[in-house]
Amino acid sequence: MFYAILAVSVLFILILSPVFAVFTGKIKGKRAKKRLTYNLCAFGAVMLAGIFMPIFAFAAPEQTAQTATAAAAITDAAIKAVAAAAAVGLAGIGGGLAVGPAASAAIGAMAEDSSTFGKSLIFVALGEGIAIYGLLVSFLILFVL
Repeated sequence: MFYAILAVSVLFILILSPVFAVFTGKIKGKRAKKRLTYNLCAFGAVMLAGIFMPIFAFAAPEQTAQTATAAAAITDAAIKAVAAAAAVGLAGIGGGLAVGPAASAAIGAMAEDSSTFGKSLIFVALGEGIAIYGLLVSFLILFVL
């Protein structure tokens, strides 16, 4: 199982590394669109392989119901870890999406009028609070549930 996770992680990094040239602006136009399409298709294939690898690994036909359940059992700790990781990850993405436009607008407003610093700081802090709430939810999931 460890080797499957390692293989999917390495493939994930190898697939997404060529996309950086598109995001930095070195490749533009139809070439960039074609490259992104190929990378997203390969990413989807690798993720599907990562999902189905454990299923095929545990699909042994000669096992009894008890040994199959014990071999493929997902413990409560594993579910808590995945839920906590999802809470932090999605909250981080949401916070980043909120802070990006708010911070650029705040800098533009402060460039025109420096008295708007306090108001703009509040809007940026509200966006950053989303990520902190995700972290708090993950602690609740891990230690309270």
